[in-house]
Amino acid sequence: MKKKIMSILKKSVAILLMVAIIMPSSLFVFSGNIPEVNAGNGEDSKFQLGPETQITSNSSVKYNLAIYGDKIVWRDYRNENFDIYMYDLSTKKETQITSDLNNQGSPAIYGDKIVW
Repeated sequence: MKKKIMSILKKSVAILLMVAIIMPSSLFVFSGNIPEVNAGNGEDSKFQLGPETQITSNSSVKYNLAIYGDKIVWRDYRNENFDIYMYDLSTKKETQITSDLNNQGSPAIYGDKIVW
């Protein structure tokens, strides 16, 4: 069974990988794939970095990034306090999730649920 699983891993089709990077004033998303999986045979996996997409351009501070599927949430200090924002990669739309006068932080996302 172990041998069969290792064989499947070696033949695996591309694995989609999304990496988000928070810069001081912007949030960028990179996508790519890993066409070969390292199955413990000493060979390096290959990673191809795809195009970058800038999803914010304001100069506010951003922290606590979380990703689920094609949705990204983060903590943003653009309104003189920390609020939670979300960006949907499929619709290319940013949404402000919270607008309380107090700070919100540490967002997490799973499915259509966002908690902080």
